[in-house]
Amino acid sequence: MKLLHIADLHLGKRLHGFSLLEDQQHALNQITALVKAHKANAVLIAGDVFDKATPAESALVLLDEFLTALIETGAAVFLIAGNHDSALRLEFGSRLLMKNGLYISGAYNGTLNKVRLKDEHGPVDFYLLPYVRPAQVQQFFIEQSIKTHEDAVRAALSSISLTPSIRSVLLAHQYVSGEGSLGYRSASESAIAGGLDRVCTSAFPEFDYIALGHLHKAQAASDSIYYSGTPLKYDFSETLDKKGALLVELLEKGSADIKFLELTPLRDMLRIQGKFSELIKPGLSGREDYYKIILEDEYDVLDAMNRIREFYPNAMQLSYEREVMPEQNEVGLSLKGKAPLELFEKFYSYQNDRTLDEESRQFIKPLLFELESGVEE
Repeated sequence: MKLLHIADLHLGKRLHGFSLLEDQQHALNQITALVKAHKANAVLIAGDVFDKATPAESALVLLDEFLTALIETGAAVFLIAGNHDSALRLEFGSRLLMKNGLYISGAYNGTLNKVRLKDEHGPVDFYLLPYVRPAQVQQFFIEQSIKTHEDAVRAALSSISLTPSIRSVLLAHQYVSGEGSLGYRSASESAIAGGLDRVCTSAFPEFDYIALGHLHKAQAASDSIYYSGTPLKYDFSETLDKKGALLVELLEKGSADIKFLELTPLRDMLRIQGKFSELIKPGLSGREDYYKIILEDEYDVLDAMNRIREFYPNAMQLSYEREVMPEQNEVGLSLKGKAPLELFEKFYSYQNDRTLDEESRQFIKPLLFELESGVEE
C-alpha cells in the first residue's frame, strides 16, 4: 500500500506582508500530480492545514479544490487538526465526507477514529490523533493526572489496542523526539517555552508508520516515526532546507520503504549579502524569488528597500551586517579639520553610492559657505 505523507500546509499564510496563496496552490498541484504518478492509495495530511483558526475565504477555497482533486484520484484522504487549526471548523461535515473517502479528525473526543483499508498484503488500520493539550485529554481520564503533552498523548493512545498481525498507521500532530534528542525546530513554528510540549518517541506503541506534523523540517524521530515537513519554506532560517512529501510503501507486516519526494517552489526563499552597489548591478532585474537582503554598507542607504525592490520585487526583509564601527571619539578625530565641502561629498557618496559631480559641487559650494559664515557670526 502506497501512502503520501504531507503536513503543515498553513494555507492562507502571509509572510512579511506577502500572500503565499499562489505559491501554496503551485505546491498542492504538484502533490496531486505525485499522488497520480505514484498511484498512492492514501494521502496523510498531518495537521496545520490552515495558518489561522479563522482562515480567509481564499484559503478555504484552495483547500476545497485540493481535497476534491485528491479524492478524484481514487486515493483515500486522512486529515487531522493541528494546533493552528480550528478543530470544529475543520471537521464540519466530516461524517458526510467519509462516504467519499475523506476522513477528518478535528477535536479529540476521548477516542481515536479508526479506518481500515486493504491491499494484497491484507488490512491496514489507520488511527487519527489530532493535536491534543493536557486539559483537553484530562476531561476524559478523570482518574489520571495529565500535566504534560506527553501525558496527554499516552492517555489518548491507551484507548486503542493494536493487533500485532495487522499493519497499523498513526497520524498525529505533536512535538516528538527521541530520548535525549530535541529534534530540529524552525523559526516558523509555534513553540512552548522550555520544550514543555515535547513528547518522547517511547510514548507511542509499535505502529508500522507514524505520520507526524508540527515540525517544519522533514526528519525522522525514529525508524518508523517521520515528519514530512512543510511543502514550502516559511522562514529564512529554512533557505537550505528541501521541501516536499514522503512516499511510504507498506509491504508485508514490519516492512516499509520510505522516500522523500522534493517539490519545486514557484518562488524560492533566498538570502543574499553584499554592498548595496553590488546588489543592484544591471542585469539583475526580474528576480521573482523571495529575498532577505543583508547589506554590508558602513552607513544606512537612503530608501534602501524601495530601491532594492526595483531589482528584487519580492524582497521581504532588509538588514545590515557591518564590521565593528570605530569608537565615537575616533570618528570625531577622523572628521576633525575636514572642510565642509569634503564632509558633504563623503555624506553624498555614502547615501547615493556615487561621487558628487562637478555641477552639483559648484551648486552646493556657495550654500555651504553661506551656512559656515552664519555659524561664525
